[in-house]
Amino acid sequence: MNILGKRMASCVEGSEPTGSKQPGPSPRSFSCWSRRTWWTLKSGPVVLAMTLTVMLALAGVSLRPAQADWPPITVELSVRQEGNIATAVVGVRNGGDFDADTLNVRAQVPKGAKYIDSWAGSGRGFNAGIFDGNDVGWVNPSGVKAGARQGPFVYMFDISEMSPSSRPLASAWVNWAGKAPGNAVSKAVSFQTPSPVLDVDIGAPPPAGWIWAVAEVGAGADEVVDGPQAHTFFWAFFDVKGSSELATSDGKQVLSGGEAVFVPARQEHTHRYLPQSQIIVFDVHAADDPPSAFHRGRQLFVSDTPVDVKPGLNYKVRVREFSLSPGERTPESVAAEPNFVYVIEGMLTTRAGDGVSSTNAGKASTIPLNVGHVESNEGATPLRFIVVDLHP
Repeated sequence: MNILGKRMASCVEGSEPTGSKQPGPSPRSFSCWSRRTWWTLKSGPVVLAMTLTVMLALAGVSLRPAQADWPPITVELSVRQEGNIATAVVGVRNGGDFDADTLNVRAQVPKGAKYIDSWAGSGRGFNAGIFDGNDVGWVNPSGVKAGARQGPFVYMFDISEMSPSSRPLASAWVNWAGKAPGNAVSKAVSFQTPSPVLDVDIGAPPPAGWIWAVAEVGAGADEVVDGPQAHTFFWAFFDVKGSSELATSDGKQVLSGGEAVFVPARQEHTHRYLPQSQIIVFDVHAADDPPSAFHRGRQLFVSDTPVDVKPGLNYKVRVREFSLSPGERTPESVAAEPNFVYVIEGMLTTRAGDGVSSTNAGKASTIPLNVGHVESNEGATPLRFIVVDLHP
């Protein structure tokens, strides 16, 4: 037994001598109490720290370096789509104050898409990833230093064989070793190749050019009958909710939610809007037409200037519907066709160039032309919207 052990033992053995008639500790017992108190005060912080460490370890709590946010390493995925070819770019950033070792990067190729190629760093042809039939991956043994970035990790795939009704996703994730091992996942990018709800010829623009005109019609508690009437230019109708009926000389056509119909210029027709129905009606007409040429209903959107189309070229008007779950976004693409967007439910966030805009349900807006743009659902509820555009 060492000296400290002997002292502690002698203190315990003689701390309360028998035969003492005086109240309180005897001189020897007081001396032992003093030594015990001194030892407790001196060793307490050490014992407490050791106890907390054991308790945290038993509870499965990792003693990582203090961070404002975890994980300090983040992974970003952006996708650019040109026709049926998509190029995805993965970037990794270490925002922590420690170095990470052995960085593993994996990225998902959407189900139904065909993998084409991959590379990292210097450019195509260098540092190809390994494709296992579902994901493409890279391993960087040197990891990523504190405050540094790794990448880009790039892969390409073809979506031409994907089903129009599918909603495949692309995502990327990383894991790392070292002082504070962990993992991180990117936001998902939603790929859709929806079949057009409507895609019809409208001919060539007039000398004055075209402008968009968009309105909302429908019924409340009671059905509404509107017509017969005929317009000097076409109108298209998209059923947002409920049902409506269109009667022409060719017969009656019933529209339900998500369906559209095209009414040519000068065709006589009658509308019957059933209770609680909501319809979007739109067209492009001559920019020099009088304001009275606007369709009845609540005006949603009118072009400030003629749309960008080429004189003498025949165009089609096309309607496509998209849906995004919370946190999802579309691939980056470039809009080359004049368009407008109408939000059916949720809130649409559009990033185009350096600008960010939001469009709420029941509102219409446009996607800027000839600049990369991404649409996303940054809310907590599902997002549905239609894109109406003109294309040759």
